[in-house]
Amino acid sequence: MRRLTLILALTLISLPLLGGEIYVVNTKGDADVIVYVTNKRIDADLEVYRTQTAMYSRYRDDWWTFVNYKLSSTIKVYFTTIEIDADVVIIYTSNSWRSGWIGPRNKFRGKFSR
Repeated sequence: MRRLTLILALTLISLPLLGGEIYVVNTKGDADVIVYVTNKRIDADLEVYRTQTAMYSRYRDDWWTFVNYKLSSTIKVYFTTIEIDADVVIIYTSNSWRSGWIGPRNKFRGKFSR
């Protein structure tokens, strides 16, 4: 129990230090954030714009760069197929000006950027 508490505390402390680079993991236990992707904007917490330039995503929660490496600076994301399991519900957008947080404040606001 102590070990789990320590791991959880370290994870919560380190989240603000993470950059905007997203690494997809295969299990929930390895994830910093569990994400569900929706097709309806009304159901989403965050509208995400995918970018290939990590420099842009470092300072914005809503611009994500997917990477193939796992460092301490990358955010480990698990994509779930069950919405109720998710920490954050996202929808992808092709318009960078439209991306951003939607609706009520989410506990992960400010955690995807430096």
